[in-house]
Amino acid sequence: MSIVINAAFDSGNIRVVAVQGDVIDLEIVADHLSDFYQWFHFRVAGARGRTLTFRIVNAGGSAYAFGWPGYRARMSGDRMQWRQVDTGYADGVHQGVALKVPPYTYAHPQDLLEQIIDRGEVPLLVALDGVTDPRNLGAIIRSTGAFGGQGLILPQRRSASVNSAAWKTSAGAAARIPVALAANLTATLKEFKKQGVFVLGLAGDGDVSLPALELADRPVVIVVGSEGKGLSRLVTETCDQVVSIPISTATESLNAGIAASVALYQVSTLRAAH
Repeated sequence: MSIVINAAFDSGNIRVVAVQGDVIDLEIVADHLSDFYQWFHFRVAGARGRTLTFRIVNAGGSAYAFGWPGYRARMSGDRMQWRQVDTGYADGVHQGVALKVPPYTYAHPQDLLEQIIDRGEVPLLVALDGVTDPRNLGAIIRSTGAFGGQGLILPQRRSASVNSAAWKTSAGAAARIPVALAANLTATLKEFKKQGVFVLGLAGDGDVSLPALELADRPVVIVVGSEGKGLSRLVTETCDQVVSIPISTATESLNAGIAASVALYQVSTLRAAH
């Protein structure tokens, strides 16, 4: 059997440690888990009719999130395996390889806030109120990481979850940006306010224009509502300020992912100016 590993990382690589029959041991060397998810791909010559097991024996720099030895991806050289992957993972685009991982572990909102403060950082969090599209969630996770945010908060009900679609859209950021689950979002926001965190809601009819925001250098949580209904009444009443993003009259509104990105960029820019 001839094995061809075709892999490219921004930083890192894949090394074949051993081949024992149909079991191929791989060593992953990567600075971030996202390197593995974004760039790892391979092809195997001479494997038609056989099922190969790719076993991760050392996850290198990704061990904190990925790397328990023994995780396995199974692949066959014939087309039947591709159909099997299609059947089991019909909602995703794949290259004939499936990797089974444990369910996503959510943080607790209070623990998340305390960890940020313990690191000596000024909290910049995003809370989602009724956002049900996992691709929007993934995009917001990615933007949160890009603009210096430290985490997200989701309500336990009527919300997208961190599933494969959200993870893929996040382009690996979900491996680094924690997401917390709140049993009651309004109660969580009120508790945060008691601890000095300002709650900023985004709405098209907000009474404060984003460029005029004066709370950017304070601990803040930006609340993004659903595209259809916007912020819920209770969450709106909890906000310290409801902020609007100026847009052209040619466009009615921004989607949740874009609105969050614009707000995060503005807060990041204002903080850098201080």
